[in-house]
Amino acid sequence: PRWLGGRAIIVKSFARIHETNLKKQGMLPLTFADPADYDKVREDDRVSLVGLESFAPGMPLRLFLKHSDGTVDECVLHHSFNQNQIAWFKAGSALNLIAAQKKARGPKRLSRPRAKSPARLAKKRAAKKVKKAVSKKRVRRGKKAVKKSSKKVAGRARTAGRRNLRGRK
Repeated sequence: PRWLGGRAIIVKSFARIHETNLKKQGMLPLTFADPADYDKVREDDRVSLVGLESFAPGMPLRLFLKHSDGTVDECVLHHSFNQNQIAWFKAGSALNLIAAQKKARGPKRLSRPRAKSPARLAKKRAAKKVKKAVSKKRVRRGKKAVKKSSKKVAGRARTAGRRNLRGRK
C-alpha cells in the first residue's frame, strides 16, 4: 500500500490483526476520536495530517479536511503505535528498518580460525598416518579380499532363505 502512494488509513475502528499488518507495511492506521467525525468527510476533500513531526506513543494526531466550498473541519485521530512501530513508519516498513539496521552494522565478519596447539597438531598428524596405513592394507589385499567377503555375504543370504522356507512348511 505504501509503494502505491498510500500513507494513512483513517476509519472508525480496526480489526487488531489488520491494524498490525498495516503498521508493518509502514502505513498509519488511524481512528477517529469521535466516530461522528467520520460523517464530516466528503468525496472531494483535501486531507492534511498535522502532528507527524512530533509523532509519539499516546499523542493524538489532527486531521484537517478542506472542503471544495472553502470550509475546513478539524478532527482528532488516535493511534496505537509504540516506539518500535513508529520507527517502522519512519523507515517506510518493518522490512526497510531491518535492512537499514543490517546495512549500518556492516558486512558480516567471518570468525578467525582458532590457533592450534602443537599437541593438537601432533594428534591430527598421527590420525592421518593411521588412516593411510589402513587404506594401504586394503589396497594390498586387492581382489581376493573383495571376493571372499562377497562370498560370505551371498552364503548368508542363501542360508537365511532356506530357513525361511523351512519355517513356512
